[in-house]
Amino acid sequence: MTTHFSIEIGRPAGDGWVQLPVESPKSSGLFSALRGQDRDLGRWSASLAGQRLGPGADRQRLDAYARMLTGLAAGGRKRGLQLGYAWLPDGADSPAANVDVSVVRTSRERPVLTLESLEEQFASRDAGTERLDVSRAELPAGPAVRLLRQWRGSGSPAARVVSVTYVTRPPEIRNAVVYSMFWAPADADADAGDGNGADAELTEYADRLAATLRILTAP
Repeated sequence: MTTHFSIEIGRPAGDGWVQLPVESPKSSGLFSALRGQDRDLGRWSASLAGQRLGPGADRQRLDAYARMLTGLAAGGRKRGLQLGYAWLPDGADSPAANVDVSVVRTSRERPVLTLESLEEQFASRDAGTERLDVSRAELPAGPAVRLLRQWRGSGSPAARVVSVTYVTRPPEIRNAVVYSMFWAPADADADAGDGNGADAELTEYADRLAATLRILTAP
């Protein structure tokens, strides 16, 4: 096993997907640190806002879009993501879907991570959980626990979220890798993954994207 590795995933296909710069900057000033961002992040969001909205967008719209992009990237950094994508079709003001990839590391309390312990950790239910399907899968990255979850957000009873999560244990490293794609369901009365609607298509897409997850280790 090695402690030096990187994670690779196929870039989501289709228009509107944006890779977020979730890697933390090596250094930043005090003011930037307090705001959870750095100058490079501000330049990235302003440049991308101009590209996506086009030359006809007014300054207020550009600034609001750039702030949204900055917030997405800064939020990914705060959560310690290794990779992050947001689906922003047709200049949408908020993501239609997100992809997060993170790492669960061993600790003194948990020197060994097993699928059983990871399933116990990630398959817990709370009051907002409406549906939770748990199964085992085999990804190219390693054996995994797959979770299809649907729940209502705490901020609004009408806010529903669907997620497809894979918690995988690559054999060549000590840690676990967590891939998750999540979105607000198109049909508020339908269960995620059922039927042939948009939510079922997103569920299938999330599974296909998870199959591109790779762990790269130094030779």
